[in-house]
Amino acid sequence: MKCIIVTSNHSYKNFLNIFQKNGRIHVLIYMVEYFVNTGRRRYLFEMKGAFQLRFHKKIIGIIEDREDLSLSYVAEQIGVSRQYMSKFKNKGAIGFCQLVKLSHILSEKDKTFKETMAEWCLELDTTEAIKQSFEYACVTRNINLLGKLLTKHKDESGTIREYVSVYGILYQYIIGEVHGTEIVNQLKKVGQPKDKVLNILMDIMKCYNYFHLKKYNLMLELIQEIEAQVEAVDSDRKSYIKECYIYRVAEIFAPVYLHYNHLDLARRFANMIIDANISEKTISDALYILGMSYLGEDKEKSLNYFEDSYTLFKKVGDKTYEKEVRYNLDFAKIYLGEPLAKDSDPHLIQFQNSPDTQMLKLLQESLYDGEEEDFLVYYKGIVSNSPNEIYECFQKFLLQSNYFFTSLVAKEIYKRGDQSGLIKSMMNFKGNIGKGVFCSEKDSFYNLNCINSIHSVERIYDRETRSLQTK
Repeated sequence: MKCIIVTSNHSYKNFLNIFQKNGRIHVLIYMVEYFVNTGRRRYLFEMKGAFQLRFHKKIIGIIEDREDLSLSYVAEQIGVSRQYMSKFKNKGAIGFCQLVKLSHILSEKDKTFKETMAEWCLELDTTEAIKQSFEYACVTRNINLLGKLLTKHKDESGTIREYVSVYGILYQYIIGEVHGTEIVNQLKKVGQPKDKVLNILMDIMKCYNYFHLKKYNLMLELIQEIEAQVEAVDSDRKSYIKECYIYRVAEIFAPVYLHYNHLDLARRFANMIIDANISEKTISDALYILGMSYLGEDKEKSLNYFEDSYTLFKKVGDKTYEKEVRYNLDFAKIYLGEPLAKDSDPHLIQFQNSPDTQMLKLLQESLYDGEEEDFLVYYKGIVSNSPNEIYECFQKFLLQSNYFFTSLVAKEIYKRGDQSGLIKSMMNFKGNIGKGVFCSEKDSFYNLNCINSIHSVERIYDRETRSLQTK
């Protein structure tokens, strides 16, 4: 127990400010206060050692200490009422979207709002806020923050412990410790969480697994179920995490509809991801989808998107996956008959000049999905000396429900003289995706009012000008 003497002419607020200035932040969690009045002195006894000021009290203190701010002004800036801010002041209740907006206003001059949010996420003290901080770190691809959150909360119990287990798998997947084809096996070790929202995320993660296994039909079936589950999530208490899940649904629908050869829908979801303006990585992925969707329609537009995807991804800092994005660009160039740059993989350059399967075998070890990489499978079928190889390639893509690459192979077979009814029908074949896609009700569902543009002050990528954020 410690005893701190405070003279009677100090207010409790001033008392706290004194200790904040001395590097001690006092929070009202797990603490017992005893005031004993003796003459002109008041004694504050601290129990359980040092304590910290609750997070919302700290934020309110920052607002009240700044002469240029008031609760009314801050409320107007983040789009809420004065009563909303009063509730935050008294009870600590605030939506995560509003918290991100606050970070734009309250960041110090030498810090970005992203740095401020990273610090705040590690100080959040309510279960709901902590859960949403995991999603914030993950969806914005702040791997450093996600790792710190996992470390900080690793000894928690209950719901937070469940979040640590599931987001721990996502963390390992992102940094490459768990391959995409192993996600479901890792989830089985976690079991069935009690948190219903977390169960939705686990289903979303299963879609990632199916993607790497090339099981696009299972992806489509599951993501359509997930779409309905996400729609049922409480929009008031969990608006941020709900919209993040909608965003994740869009991330899955874009490649699913690409492989089902519904190119307009693939583009629509890809553009939704770009407009959400959340992270370089996911926008780079969306640009890849756009590049692929124009592969057979517009050579210039397709190459531009592939180039932009690679240029943007170089800002991510993931050198391993950066090579994968470069391979995507170069495979597209080969398909479109565009000469490769001198700094391309020498095996690819040699393959472009003299196509043979041996060069492709040397490449497969460098690719994330190895020999199952779509372009690798395609080119093996195209350049093989065996007349049956191209039909085996056609069959493989067809069984995967990969109708986009099925159509590419069908066009090549048709050029070689097989103009049968089957080949003609598969040249522009679209997979069955069911009814009700993007009906008027779903249009409003995919309107990401909460998260659009709160994660970055400037556009990461401008679709009209093809300009990248330079800061």
